[in-house]
Amino acid sequence: MNIPHLPPVKFAREVAAKEGETVTVRCFFEEVPTIGMLLEAVAQSSAGFSDQSEQKGFLVQVKKMRLQKDPKRAGEYYARVEAVASMANVSQFQFEVLETLNEDSAPVAAGGFTIYKL
Repeated sequence: MNIPHLPPVKFAREVAAKEGETVTVRCFFEEVPTIGMLLEAVAQSSAGFSDQSEQKGFLVQVKKMRLQKDPKRAGEYYARVEAVASMANVSQFQFEVLETLNEDSAPVAAGGFTIYKL
């Protein structure tokens, strides 16, 4: 992931899968993530749609974000982000954060957000 963030706030590590309008990104947390850390991870994961050398933007809106269950551990999580709409430099996404990529894995968090790209 080529984003301008540095540790300890660079959570998005690599694209695990990309299919159509959905990207799944492996994220890593050095401590048990808070809801703010999960939100930052999904915002960073939206850069997985770009083929540019470095993706920069700002999180400008969060919509209906909800914590489905409390994260219990530090380590790897997966952000599944779906592009919903885009106009000029503004893009809307829906997301869910998963503990594993197993099909039966229940989301830790879900919601929507908007990014303004520079």
